[in-house]
Amino acid sequence: SKMSSQDETSDDSSGLVRILPEDTDWSMLLNQLTDHPERLTSIWQEKNRENQTFLHQLLYREVPKEVLQRVIEIAPDSLEVRDIALKTPLFIAAWKASSPDTVRVLFEAYPEAVFIPNEYYDYPLHILIESLTSQWIFDRDILNEEWVQIIRLLLDSFPECSVTSNRFGNNPFQQLLDVWEYASPSAQNLGEATYWVLRERFEAQNIGIDDAVFLPLHALAGEEHFPLEIKSLRKYFFERYSENASVLDYNSRLPLHVAIEDGYKWIERSYRFNPFGGREDVLCEDSCIRDLFQLSPKAGKTRDITTRLYPFMAAAIKRGGGADLDTVFQLLKQHPYAARGLCSTSTIS
Repeated sequence: SKMSSQDETSDDSSGLVRILPEDTDWSMLLNQLTDHPERLTSIWQEKNRENQTFLHQLLYREVPKEVLQRVIEIAPDSLEVRDIALKTPLFIAAWKASSPDTVRVLFEAYPEAVFIPNEYYDYPLHILIESLTSQWIFDRDILNEEWVQIIRLLLDSFPECSVTSNRFGNNPFQQLLDVWEYASPSAQNLGEATYWVLRERFEAQNIGIDDAVFLPLHALAGEEHFPLEIKSLRKYFFERYSENASVLDYNSRLPLHVAIEDGYKWIERSYRFNPFGGREDVLCEDSCIRDLFQLSPKAGKTRDITTRLYPFMAAAIKRGGGADLDTVFQLLKQHPYAARGLCSTSTIS
């Protein structure tokens, strides 16, 4: 939910532009707030025509942490006020994304604000990730360790938001996927943010299952929208969590089993445009299934305990119908003895 231009140029009776010019002496203001707060009593009580308090308006500037803390001490009720677009001060700070300290101070003063959406049912976590990722396209340094910690802070307080969609129908995980299309596999902070959102999604989706242990590769393989088709994301997670490829999850399944069931293929098909404007199919064997197999060759001959099928069998009867013959052939090619069918053990020696 982007702010209107009126938000930043409001000039009514208690507008910030009139009270605080662009070249505000923040030290002088802090002294005034500390020594003579009673002189500004009318400011705390008034709202502009957007129903914004002085605190709301202050957040459109890069306000020093000490000034922000003092304003909150003087007018704590401002933290709960929603403007005409139902935005709290925390929401505005998340949208502006100008300082991790600003978001942290507002959250610690009024943590309940993470549960308060704006008029479009975007929550502060949604709008923060939207703002950071839109800026990230032009400034790769914007998503630093401090912002990752703020994302974790909001997630820890409101984990269900990780599975909640914003106004565009996207949850925080999907918001981050859009950025991976332009990222390199070395995007450490983007990877960390994705990891924590993915982890909270797993926890939220497996409430009450005591033995459900979060394993990144299994979780990614089971996510919608085929995140492991994004090469940079796949390389980042496969390099860091390669041991997951040989680990059974709480359903006694390997990532390869989950990925095949969810429709991943050995050969991925995409397209490109030729010089004449036509579209050409492009085949790429640098795929999720191939990479998972290379991480754990034994997985190709390990039976899925849940379905009782070997990987090539699962590819032959994949979800939604329509066997992927390339995947079936490649898996059989690696372990032809698997064609003998089921046996008494889960792997073929």
